[in-house]
Amino acid sequence: MILKISTKNKVLEILESNLRQPVSGEQIAGQLGISRAAVNKAIAELRKDGIEITAKTRSGYVLEQSPDNIYAQDIAAALGLPACNVIVLNTIDSTNNEAKRMLNQSTAMNFPAIIIANEQTAGRGRHNRTFVSPKASSVYLSTIIKPDLPMDKMLLVTIAAAVAIVNAIEEQMSSDPDFYAEMVHPKIKWVNDIYVGSRKVCGILTEAITDVETMSIDKVVVGIGINIGIDIASWPEELRDIVGSIDLPQGERSVFVGRVLRHLLACIDMIAQDEKKLMDAYRAYSCVIGEPVRFVKQGMNYEGLAETIEYDGSLRVRIMSIDGVQHDDYLVEHLSYGEISIQI
Repeated sequence: MILKISTKNKVLEILESNLRQPVSGEQIAGQLGISRAAVNKAIAELRKDGIEITAKTRSGYVLEQSPDNIYAQDIAAALGLPACNVIVLNTIDSTNNEAKRMLNQSTAMNFPAIIIANEQTAGRGRHNRTFVSPKASSVYLSTIIKPDLPMDKMLLVTIAAAVAIVNAIEEQMSSDPDFYAEMVHPKIKWVNDIYVGSRKVCGILTEAITDVETMSIDKVVVGIGINIGIDIASWPEELRDIVGSIDLPQGERSVFVGRVLRHLLACIDMIAQDEKKLMDAYRAYSCVIGEPVRFVKQGMNYEGLAETIEYDGSLRVRIMSIDGVQHDDYLVEHLSYGEISIQI
């Protein structure tokens, strides 16, 4: 399947390359090989998206200010991929849903395939929880990969994504030390949440299509939602004390997304090439190891101390109490992804 760049985005690219200069509808139509009516429709869609485009009589369309957009060609170039491997959408229900629709509709696909959106209308997190995904305040993306991994390595894909995101944020911070002088370094809350200080800035949802006959992973959709420059006051009240975001200098949104994806693909390769290095990085970024944790399992309330994260990605917890009853014996639970929720 070839991922197509929308006419709307092609028109915007032409206007951006002629910022504050008029470009006639005839010129745009000729350059793209489309009708004037298609140009007018694209302009109307861009205006609906909140992009300021004026029309000057006998001159053409003028883009007054360049939006901080993400372009498929830029992302593909940053990753060394063909442009057809990347698609950027303004609005979608969920990038993971779109990825799975694409997999269902096509047997031929270039991997990795990347879907990026400016807004999700039905974003999802783990356990099918709602993932709030407002327009133009974050980055939402899904990457479809075809790894050569057994099913028991699935958790490591999520771990690779978490390490990749922290690596990308750290690289972003290093690129402009003055801009990020007051920002706290990111940490990973086992298993798939990225925190800056006490606030969650990113979530990961990994979904697999498995081959039952070979007991292997056929394809994986890695969904990532990163809060960027959000207005916390505009979010639901129950999330305002939890959610956080990352600020970016103007014009660096596409650069940052390229960083995230570059680190993601590199970290996924590490599962097969250097699993120990990947897990060492994950532990180093963890905000859980050595901390008291609480969780619910089979209807019972556990309290304990997170001792380490094992090489299979499970969290080893020394149990201190169950349902309020203290345990002095050395009792250990290994917690695996999707089994429980942890509160720190």
